[in-house]
Amino acid sequence: MKNLYLVFVSLLGAAGLSSFASEGLPQHKPAVLTLQDQPQAAPEDTTRIAAKQPKKKNKKDKRPSAASVTMKRDVNRATISQRSTDGSQVEILIMNSGAPVRNIEDLQMVGSSGSPVSSSSYNGFDNVTFPFEGNIRFKASNKMGTAVYDREVRFKVNEPGHWTLRVDL
Repeated sequence: MKNLYLVFVSLLGAAGLSSFASEGLPQHKPAVLTLQDQPQAAPEDTTRIAAKQPKKKNKKDKRPSAASVTMKRDVNRATISQRSTDGSQVEILIMNSGAPVRNIEDLQMVGSSGSPVSSSSYNGFDNVTFPFEGNIRFKASNKMGTAVYDREVRFKVNEPGHWTLRVDL
């Protein structure tokens, strides 16, 4: 009985090794395909890569933003926001570390309309007509006070109201 068991296990082991050896070895069989073996689907064009194209926007559908900063130089951040819908003025706040800067050197304010107003407590443009384009240039020192930089901000406002341009150094 023990001999029969050993013969049976050895036959199973030999069958397993022969199937493992036949799968593991590379075999060179010629691939012959007939018309019946090929799938009946239409051939695909692999020469062209199909990429998702962004949908083109119509220029007539684009509406300009209410206000935007178009250029800034040597400034960390410049944002423009609307305080109210009535009025026709643009106020300019220059901030350094969260505090307003009052001693601005060589402040130059140029606007497409209105009158520039510069005092110790208010800088901005009054009585502007919209759309309005403005440009401010000034000199201000760095945070350590060791160097003075020539800074500039350009902006555009399309809708009427009271606007505030905040410039963070």
